[in-house]
Amino acid sequence: MKKAKTFSVYDLEVSHLWMEYIKPGIQNATITNPRFEPGHFQDEFIRTIDEYGESKGLTAKHVLIDRHPLLIKSSSWAYFGVLSTALMFYDPVKIPDFLDYQYQKFEGNRRTSAAKFLGYVEHLVDDTIKSNSPDNNVARRLAILAWVKKEQVNPSKVIPVKYTRTDIKVADNKIIVAVLSAMESYFSTADYNLLEKLLSGTKVSRSLTFLGPANLFCEAIKRLSYYREITGTNDDLKQWILKYFQYNKAGTVRKFSAATIDNLFIRCQDQFEPRSPMKIEGVRYVPVHQRAGRAKGNKN
Repeated sequence: MKKAKTFSVYDLEVSHLWMEYIKPGIQNATITNPRFEPGHFQDEFIRTIDEYGESKGLTAKHVLIDRHPLLIKSSSWAYFGVLSTALMFYDPVKIPDFLDYQYQKFEGNRRTSAAKFLGYVEHLVDDTIKSNSPDNNVARRLAILAWVKKEQVNPSKVIPVKYTRTDIKVADNKIIVAVLSAMESYFSTADYNLLEKLLSGTKVSRSLTFLGPANLFCEAIKRLSYYREITGTNDDLKQWILKYFQYNKAGTVRKFSAATIDNLFIRCQDQFEPRSPMKIEGVRYVPVHQRAGRAKGNKN
């Protein structure tokens, strides 16, 4: 007889978190945030659990009502979303221990290395809690940010440096045509011709100027990476942008900085599927309910 798996109270195990923190938190919330609607919030969480549990033969009913255990792996697309929801209602006193445990267990994936855990908690998780909580959630947010600062000053986790520089290449010729068509108005004629070479894997001798804001360029690159239409890790993409691209800000051409790219990549929320159309037409958008085309291998 197979032995039932046991979990730590600090695991990102959905049935426990739902019964202990999230469900009571929604039901007992004092709502001061006009954007928080309990029914909609709960429906969105249920949809996430349905989608994550699908590959394991589980539905939200199995997990949230029948109490079937469901562990959210740190390598999955759902990790930071569920982590944010849990922290939104978690006991503030226990938050440091909870984050200590999650940080030590965090393995990440090809897009999100362990080295970026602190940045995601400081920016993405905090922003999610700030925007979506029933109230201002000051006590929890302060506990989270205090934990981040503690780790930045006195790290508890040694992260090995492992990075090999690779060039970026678009998946196939059809995608090259689509990307070039979508970005044509954002490059000069000369730079547009060089962009075609660059997307084909050929190195070019100078930087190309994107005639738009930095956030729009980074969002386009991240969406293409999300759908695996260009290859490369976050570090690969960052180095590629630093080497080959600059952008226009209020009529002034500026170089990208590593900090700017890191910040924009975090705020583009690359752990989650893009949920709104791109301003650059042609950089594809697939609504969450039509995600059949997405590679199943990323759903852990």
